[in-house]
Amino acid sequence: MKKNIFFLTIILALSLFILPNNVFAEINVTNYKEVIDEEIKTFGNEKDYKEYIDVLQKANLSDYQESQDKVNVYIFRGSTCVYCLKAITYFASKADEYKNYINLKTYEVWGNQDNNNLMSNVGNVLGKEISGVPFIVIGNKSFDGYSEDMNEEIDQTIKNEFNKEKKYDVMDHLDEKKSTSKYNNKKIFAILGVIFVGIILIIIIFRYVNIRNQKLELQRKKRLEEAKKIEDKVKEGKKKTTTKNSSKNNAKKESMKTNSKSNIKTKSSKVTQSKNNTIRKNTKK
Repeated sequence: MKKNIFFLTIILALSLFILPNNVFAEINVTNYKEVIDEEIKTFGNEKDYKEYIDVLQKANLSDYQESQDKVNVYIFRGSTCVYCLKAITYFASKADEYKNYINLKTYEVWGNQDNNNLMSNVGNVLGKEISGVPFIVIGNKSFDGYSEDMNEEIDQTIKNEFNKEKKYDVMDHLDEKKSTSKYNNKKIFAILGVIFVGIILIIIIFRYVNIRNQKLELQRKKRLEEAKKIEDKVKEGKKKTTTKNSSKNNAKKESMKTNSKSNIKTKSSKVTQSKNNTIRKNTKK
C-alpha cells in the first residue's frame, strides 16, 4: 500500500510539473539574440559542435532592434535539434547583414505545446504538412529542415520579401478559430485528466489513512487488553498471597490458643495434684 501511494504521488507530481510546460504553457518566442544564447547554452559543452558554437559566439547583435519595416522570419525548432542548431548558426553568421533586414523570431516546439500548435497552424495556412524541424517561414514561403544548399534560396527570399511594398506575414492569416477550438479541447481533457488523477490519489490516501488508523486503534485496544490481563494477574497474585498469609496467621493463632489451653490444663492438674498431696499428708497425721 505504501509503495502504491509513493508511486501515485510521484505520477501526480510529474503530471503537475510536466503538463504546465506542455499543455498550459503560453506561446514563447525568442528573438535573434536570445536564440543564439540558448543554442550556446545547449550545445556549448559538446566538442562535436565547437565550430558552430564559435560562429554563434562571434555574432554581433549589440545594435539589433526589431522594427515593422523588416521581414519577419519565423523558425520553429527543437531544443536539442542539431539541424536547428545549424540553421541558427547560418543566421548568426549573417547577423551583420540580416540584422538590418529581418526580425528573427523562433519558437521551441518540443517542450511547448502552444508553440507546436502554432507551427501546425502556420503549416495549415501555407498548405504545408510539416514533417519535422527546423521549419523556416519567410513571407509566404517555407523551408522544411535545413541544409547548406538552402542558403542561397533563403538569402534571395529575404531580399525579395524585404523589397515588397506590402510584406506578407503568415501570422496575420492564422485560422485562430480552428486552432483555438482544437487546442482548447486538448486543454480541457488534460485538465480533467489531472483532476481525475488527483481525486483518485486523494481517495487512496484517505483510504490508506483510514485503514492505518483502524490498525492503530486495534493495536491500542490489544495493548490495553494485555495490560489489563497483566494487571488482573498481579491483583490475583496479591490476593492469593494475602489469603495465604492470612491462613498462616490464623493457624498460628489457633496453635497459640491450643498451647495456651494445654498450659492451663497442665497447671490446673499440677495444682490439683498438689492439693491432693497436701490432703494425704494431713490425713496421715
